Amino acid sequence: MLRLSYTDDYPDIVRLKQQIEDLKQMAENQSSAVASSGNGQAVFNIGGQSYTGSASLSPVYQQLRSDLARTSAEVEAQRARMNQLKVMLDNEIERSAHSSRVERELAELTRDYRINKELFEERLRQQENARLTLALGSEKQGVLYRIHQPATYPVLPTGLRFLHIAIAGIVLASLLPFAYLLLFLKLDPRIRTASAVTDQLQLPLLATVPHVPAPNERVKLSSRPWFIVSLITLICILYVLIYFVKSQMEAVGGVA
Repeated sequence: MLRLSYTDDYPDIVRLKQQIEDLKQMAENQSSAVASSGNGQAVFNIGGQSYTGSASLSPVYQQLRSDLARTSAEVEAQRARMNQLKVMLDNEIERSAHSSRVERELAELTRDYRINKELFEERLRQQENARLTLALGSEKQGVLYRIHQPATYPVLPTGLRFLHIAIAGIVLASLLPFAYLLLFLKLDPRIRTASAVTDQLQLPLLATVPHVPAPNERVKLSSRPWFIVSLITLICILYVLIYFVKSQMEAVGGVA
């Protein structure tokens, strides 16, 4: 019944075949090898060699033969099972390698399919938009634009102009002297005011001597504060006048 469902290398079939062979060999040895002699001795055949002994050892011999047969059958069955497991292991290793390769190819094909599908859908949308545009254009039902005013040159350019650079120059020219003066006062270690003696040096101040110019000492005009302020104001007014005149000239040229 086992051979109808399994192959000849199945472990149970191999073990049963080995047991059958051992039983046949045991029957042949029992019938032909055991011979009684005149002196009450018996001849036993164990492992292909003949031994002479008492007939009372026959049950022990039979038990040993039975154990040997059973052990041999189990060894053959385990060997057959090991061979079968090795074959199954090789098949599984080959199948796993094949499956990993198939999975990698499937992933690549899936990625290519997704990319091609997106490209195809994009082309379909473009084709549909082009078809709708063509249909609306032929039927004059689309969005139509009509220009009612002719194209003209702009009066003023866009972006950064010379006026912006001039204004930035004026602002920087006005702020840089004050910034230089503040930086100089911060970094200069000399004492210039009476409060610096009492606040910074923590020393008592008895008296201060103000600066009195000599009769023959003349103060430069450029060092007077009102002169500097007047000069800056004059420059700003001059720039404003230049800008106003230039704007008027550009407006007249654009109208012409």
